[in-house]
Amino acid sequence: MKKVFLWLVILSMIAVFSLAGCKQQTATTTAAETTAAAETTAAAETTAAAETTAAAETTAAAEDQMDTPMGSGTIYYLAPEMLGSVQVLYMQLHKEYGEKLGYKVIELVAGNQASEQLRQLDDAIAQKPAAILLNAVDSKTVTAGVEKAQAAGIKVIDFARVLTEGTYSFTSTLSTVKMGEMGGKEVVRLLKEKYGEEKGVVLEVMGDAGDNYAVLLNQGFKSIIDQYPNIELISKNTPQWETINTVNIVTDNFTARQDIDAIFIHWDGRVPWIFPVLESKGFKKGDIKIVSTDGTPEGLQMIRDGWLESTVNFPVYELTYGPWIWMDEILADEEINLGKVNVLKLECELVKENTGVTLLVPGAMTTKVDVDDPSLWANFKVEE
Repeated sequence: MKKVFLWLVILSMIAVFSLAGCKQQTATTTAAETTAAAETTAAAETTAAAETTAAAETTAAAEDQMDTPMGSGTIYYLAPEMLGSVQVLYMQLHKEYGEKLGYKVIELVAGNQASEQLRQLDDAIAQKPAAILLNAVDSKTVTAGVEKAQAAGIKVIDFARVLTEGTYSFTSTLSTVKMGEMGGKEVVRLLKEKYGEEKGVVLEVMGDAGDNYAVLLNQGFKSIIDQYPNIELISKNTPQWETINTVNIVTDNFTARQDIDAIFIHWDGRVPWIFPVLESKGFKKGDIKIVSTDGTPEGLQMIRDGWLESTVNFPVYELTYGPWIWMDEILADEEINLGKVNVLKLECELVKENTGVTLLVPGAMTTKVDVDDPSLWANFKVEE
């Protein structure tokens, strides 16, 4: 059974990550050209082999760690939006992994509208699923829908975005405050590298203040910056995470003052939209130190291109696998042991919080030094 399960997961991972082989090149003119082509092909094959090995190791870690559940019933996954590759991959992994374990997984996308997600919660409740995996749009408005689901006997699992009110059958979330702290430490490092000391002006372009992910990132980031009296922090909320609001924030602040040294922006996907603003103010690549979060393929490419200094990469696979490891216990109301636990080889922690048992999954800083690391989730997808 274990071997069958392993092959099923390997096949699903191959489908998700679209791993492709590299085509060999043939040179027919000179011996030098033949050698160059051979070296190019060998390098490509080495890269592909490393990425395939990394994917296989991730799969093997999952298989070794988990007992295959019996898997019965329907589980809904409610996503906030599909604006970035992280959210897309969350959905793919939940569906692929859940269905391989025997569950029917149904996905609903709210288009980043809290009211739409509440309507979708009602629709899901009416179908009486075994559980609802909730990736909330707005942590402040979703509580009533959660309580309604629980009153109907449906398990609600808080996924990715921390909900601070109410209780949940399980929570799998990033250590978001720590991610903010990582961003803060990186900005401080860059300012010291520029001036020889910790000083300067930092613009923090937050997400929506109604999204607890943005709130906790800001909390962690601010806790670091506040330790340095010679660093001035300007934090701006971006309603609905909208692009036009992002552009306006950067435009307004760089119009008002030209002494901003660094930008900490929540989510890689918003970074390209501010390049034209900076260029219009006379700045070139590297003049303004930009640090972001998520570690998306686009974010890693911007690091390679020189516009982005670094990004707080977070562990998409571990975060998504978390609820499925303990799905049997969750649905059976069984006790889950707390403490340190490895999820796909990453050390995480199960803790008991006011909202219930929570799996805390740490992130990691990615810079130009390790941007091509094949173990990063954004590097698994290889172009043919």
